[in-house]
Amino acid sequence: IIRHANEQGLGLSPEEVDLSPLTDAAEVRLMRQLADAPSVIARAGATRTPYRLTTYVEGVAAAFHQFYHQCRVVTDDRQLSAARLALVAGTRQVLSNTLGLIGVSAPEKM
Repeated sequence: IIRHANEQGLGLSPEEVDLSPLTDAAEVRLMRQLADAPSVIARAGATRTPYRLTTYVEGVAAAFHQFYHQCRVVTDDRQLSAARLALVAGTRQVLSNTLGLIGVSAPEKM
């Protein structure tokens, strides 16, 4: 997705993006799921329950799948596309970080 967006000239850094166009239910659900990462990680560490991380990653993957199915990422609306790309990049980072904590490498492409 990100590679395709870069080919379309949409390569903005996530820090420059206005996320206010993200109002679709699938977008909001994914953002909420990503926002839970710090508390899920802290709780898994404090209670020594690493299975919480795998359950969390599955939930993030499911929320991303639903988002991707419902929301076209690269569109004619550059602002919306940039916001959705930032959400994609954030999802990639959270998945990579969480998988890294349990010793699983995340592939760069599939």
